[in-house]
Amino acid sequence: MKYLGNKFIYILLAGFVLLSSCVDSDFEEDTSAGRTDKRILNNVISEQANLSIFSSLLAETGLDAELVGNRTQDQRAVFAPTDAAFEAFLNENGYESADDVPDLENVIAFHIAMANVTVNTLAQDNFDFIQTLAEENMPVGREGGQVRLNNQDVNILSTNTDGNGNLHIIDMVLVPMEEVEEEEEENGN
Repeated sequence: MKYLGNKFIYILLAGFVLLSSCVDSDFEEDTSAGRTDKRILNNVISEQANLSIFSSLLAETGLDAELVGNRTQDQRAVFAPTDAAFEAFLNENGYESADDVPDLENVIAFHIAMANVTVNTLAQDNFDFIQTLAEENMPVGREGGQVRLNNQDVNILSTNTDGNGNLHIIDMVLVPMEEVEEEEEENGN
């Protein structure tokens, strides 16, 4: 029995030696494949003077971690409301600060697309929704040449393509439809 155990060990060692000799010593992995040299999208957002509220809310909610990849498959599109848009949203809804916004993390996640959506993609007639990090799809429509996001007339003020993804600067805060419906139910509407 002991003889069979030793024989088994010798066979395993021989197999290991044979397999390890098959490794190509000249193999070099291409580490650039699937990577981009573009700047991290989170840094691009934080450098925009008119996005300071959105940038700080990304950090506060921990969603900034979703925008730091340098692999092409990590590219996202962000629909970032300006500071003026946030201030108007807070005033219109009677919130003293962003901390008063119900389910704030979900609202911020709703502004981050799972894919890198471009302006050209938004203009396509067959593009009807955007999958967001909020795990709720954002409806996309077109009316009179205007792109409608989340059934709202949203102006894309500018698009920045300097980062690993598209940064669309918009003039309003987008709230997931589910959040709006829940709030309307609570208010008896």
